[in-house]
This record gives sequence, C-alpha cells and structure tokens, in this order.
Amino acid sequence: MEWLFDDIHVSIEMGPYEKNNLGFIVKSEETSLDAGLTSSQKSTLGISIQEVETAENVEYWPKVTMQDPNRREKIFKTTMKALRKADRLFQSDVGILTFGLEAGHVPSWEIAEEIGKAIFDHSKSDTEIERILLIPSSPTQVSSFQYVLDNITVIR
Repeated sequence: MEWLFDDIHVSIEMGPYEKNNLGFIVKSEETSLDAGLTSSQKSTLGISIQEVETAENVEYWPKVTMQDPNRREKIFKTTMKALRKADRLFQSDVGILTFGLEAGHVPSWEIAEEIGKAIFDHSKSDTEIERILLIPSSPTQVSSFQYVLDNITVIR
C-alpha cells in the first residue's frame, strides 16, 4: 500500500529491510530488550541488539520507553528533526525503523500517530523528500500505521 502526502510517497514494509537504497534512515542506536530476569544480586538481566539497516546518513531515536511521560513529543520532534536533516542533505529516500520504539513497549498507535503527524506536517513544506518507507517490526505496528495514514486528516 502507498499513501501520497502532497509530493511525498509513503509506504510500509515490515522489517527487517535488506535493500540498501535509502539515503537516510531513522533508527535506534541500540535496543535493550529487558528479559525481565533478576539475578541473585538483584540486578536485571537483559539483551541488547542493534538494527543492521544502514544508509549514508542516520538519525537515532532517543531512548524512549512506556514509562517516559514525554514519549509522544520525543517521537514527533525526532521525526521532524530527521526529515529536516534529510532535506538539508538533499536525500530523497528516507527510511523510518520503529523496532527500538516497539521494544520499549511504546504503544503502537502512539508511534504511528506521532510519526504520521510529523510526515504530514513536513509534507506541507518545500521538501527534497520524495519517498518515506516506514519499517515496523510487528504486524500490530503495520496495522497502526495503516490506520493513521488512512485517517491522517482526521487525526491531525
């Protein structure tokens, strides 16, 4: 499926994304998967992974979790910052990966709404961006993006 926001084509492809045709991506630098295990010394055990998708230019998500009261604002502002940076670098193809946000247990609809609103707002400006590929890592996140993109004028 594809959506058109002014001159920006927006599409969704569930990760992992293995093509190297994106000039700019937004992703998590390191994702902590809290296994919820506690050792005998009362420390929490977890797993840390990195997303392998690469591009010429990268913007990283800040650390955002469900416990963060400003998580929506952080997602929106980081997305806007990344889109402006992609414009300054004359990048026409942008990928937005959400695995790190999903691993932080941020609700899928919040991720989708804030990223969708930022794309919609950015599309109203003079932009070099022609294509944005949303790369979620779960079917639930795909569904949330579809809902938001279908209803962005109501949400925004």
